[in-house]
Formats: sequence, C-alpha cells, structure tokens
Amino acid sequence: MLTKTSKEDSLYVAYKTIDEFFDSYSIHNAVRQIQDVIKAATDNQPYKMGQAYDVVFLLENLSALYRAALVIGNEKEKKVIINARENGYPQMTQLQYYVSTNHANNQWNCFPRYLTAEQYFNPYKAIQEAFVEIPIDNWDSVLKEIQRYALSDEPIDLEQSSYNVLCIQLGLQLLVEACHLLYVRLRLERKQKEE
Repeated sequence: MLTKTSKEDSLYVAYKTIDEFFDSYSIHNAVRQIQDVIKAATDNQPYKMGQAYDVVFLLENLSALYRAALVIGNEKEKKVIINARENGYPQMTQLQYYVSTNHANNQWNCFPRYLTAEQYFNPYKAIQEAFVEIPIDNWDSVLKEIQRYALSDEPIDLEQSSYNVLCIQLGLQLLVEACHLLYVRLRLERKQKEE
C-alpha cells in the first residue's frame, strides 16, 4: 500500500511539473528558446537572445520536465491517448486536443511540428522517442554541455558531433511538444470531470 501511495505522489508531482513548465512557457516560446540556445551552443558567440539566466532557467526547467516525463512514461494507465482518424492524420479543427488557453496561444503556434501523427495521437510514444534521442544516463551532462557552450565563445562541436547536436535538439523538441499535449489534454479531462 505504501508503494502505491508514493507512486501516486510521484505521478502527481510529475504532472504538476508539466503544469508549472507550461505556466512559465508557451509551447511556441519554449521551442523557439530551445532552438536559440542550441544555436548559441553551436556558434562562436555566447547566447544573445536574452540574459544568461534565461538559458539557465530554461535548461533547469527542461531537466525537471525530462524527469517528470520519465515518471509519466512508466505509468501503466495512459490517460490522454485519442483515437486516430481513419486517414491517420490529426484533425486540426479539434483545437481542444492541442491548443492551451494560457499565454494567448493560438492554433498555429500550438500545433506540434516535430511529432509524427502517431505521436500526436499518443504523446507517450513521443516521450519514449525523446529518451532515445537523449539517453537517460547522459541527460544531465548533455544539459550542462549545452549551457556551458551556449554561454561561451566556443562551439559545442568540440565535444559533440553536429549529428548529436541535431539529435539533442530533436529530443528536446519532442519532449516539449509531447508534454504540451499531455498538459492540454489533462486540463481538458479535468474540465470535463468538473462539468
């Protein structure tokens, strides 16, 4: 019984972490900032799109999001899977499944661009793919490298190949978009239960 309670607590904390991430960032801004930080890490110039603490804050929040996704990815009950349409493509008119209502988001900014149709319907699959792109064992060291090189004059390719950097960026974008779908759909589920 004690194990179940601690598991429920860890799930609650994981979903709360996702809520807090998207209370701080719109999906559009999170993806854009990931791109800006990765670009800075690959350039010979430090991050100039904001302050150094913006990079640190983003990477700390991505680390928390990754840890939350680890817990959620192991969850037995997958709550927010929606049924695929006959043609297999997402229905863009069903805004309730991907548009969050905070940060003045809109359909264009919220539609996931890095997920496959299958991952759109089942964001848990995208979370698993993010773990493939950035293995769990390397997560903390990868984020520290990104931070160090994004804030320095040296490019990250001194330690990572261009292909690895591309995989890191893809993994981060998959993670953020999948977690955003969880965020939107769980809020929808809670709202429907309240009604």
